[in-house]
Amino acid sequence: MEKNKLNFISEIASTHNGNPNIICKIIDKHLETNSDYIKIQILKAENIHKKNTKLFNRYKEIEIDFSVWNNIISQYWKKTKLIIEPFDNESYLFAKKYKNKLDLKISSSESDNFQIIKDANKNFRKVFINLSGYNHNQIILFLKKHLDYKKNIIMYGFQSYPTKSENINFSNFELFNKYNFISGYADHTDFNNKKELYDNSILAICKGAKYIEKHICINRKNKPPDYISSLEKNELIKYMNDLERFYKLFSKNNFTTKEEVNYAKTMHKFFISSRDIKKGEKLTEKNGLFLRNKKNNTISRIDIKMYNFYAKFDIKKNQLVLKNHVEKK
Repeated sequence: MEKNKLNFISEIASTHNGNPNIICKIIDKHLETNSDYIKIQILKAENIHKKNTKLFNRYKEIEIDFSVWNNIISQYWKKTKLIIEPFDNESYLFAKKYKNKLDLKISSSESDNFQIIKDANKNFRKVFINLSGYNHNQIILFLKKHLDYKKNIIMYGFQSYPTKSENINFSNFELFNKYNFISGYADHTDFNNKKELYDNSILAICKGAKYIEKHICINRKNKPPDYISSLEKNELIKYMNDLERFYKLFSKNNFTTKEEVNYAKTMHKFFISSRDIKKGEKLTEKNGLFLRNKKNNTISRIDIKMYNFYAKFDIKKNQLVLKNHVEKK
């Protein structure tokens, strides 16, 4: 990760509704943006829910065969950075085949499977881990005993169709920072509420998040799964551009713009001798007065307090004193 760069993850989730062609269309749209990653979720329904239940049947509808995922990954892994998120151990073993091509995200379904975490840290270049749903003490256990701050990126943010600001524990990002982990925010706010979307994302950034993950879809009017928290391509581009602009401003330190310098020239007051000042005499508030002046290289009241200025030659009363008229000692 580049220093002082905000990274974006485009999240497909289940918005494809089990249709591989939609996955390819979404990835193609992603390629038209500056998003850093596209994330795909893979699963086997029988490893998540009991067979012949309502939830099992729903997950079976969105399940995509590993052979199809093989084709999709082969088509796109050289075109964009891919994150693969398995929801079960069988899917993890499939993902492991691509350990040198993709990054891995460990989902909340497997985030307490420490055996997978250990194996993933040995095999994958970068491992994202979703720690949503855990309390303070449980998170500390993860961070102190089971995770590697050099390898793991902690993601926080959960889907509650949609997720409201007051239900997100933004202090978790401070906890991640305390233990030296890079972290990211996965947003799931209502697509209609742009203010909440921006408020939550900016708050996460201010708390330390360096990655922003956001659901995307082709056409929200069709109401695909997860549409409630998804952005379309042009919305995603604007969202990323706005957050990048904020992040650049937020990350800047110790700078003064030309505009602010011009403001100082207009509004600050500068040293004018209130009496004759002899060569070698120190400039003080007692032998000067301060008035506004737009000339360059003038001496402000704060300059007098910060430095010891001595006249290089005799200075007449009521003369604007410039920096080349004095020497610092």
